[in-house]
Amino acid sequence: MSRKRYEEEDDDLDDFIEYDDEEEEQSGYGIGRRYQYDSYDDESDMEAGLSVIEDEELEADRHARREDQEQEALEKRLKREKEERKRKLLQAAKSKTGVR
Repeated sequence: MSRKRYEEEDDDLDDFIEYDDEEEEQSGYGIGRRYQYDSYDDESDMEAGLSVIEDEELEADRHARREDQEQEALEKRLKREKEERKRKLLQAAKSKTGVR
């Protein structure tokens, strides 16, 4: 292909190529306010009163105690099941050997 033909193809492709620097010039174009960064909104979201913090801590404490109780109940159930399997296994072994 000749050099001129390459240049013509490049000119045709220029319409399809998007450059990032063009987007920077048009910052905000087509973007609603809700998608733009606003440091004031972020800072105000981080503020909490003492009562809000205490409520959150109480709720977290209740949740943690509930989880602890559930975990303890699970561990007890698993231990009972294991002991029951062990007892049945020992009974089966005794019955095979004839020991009472």
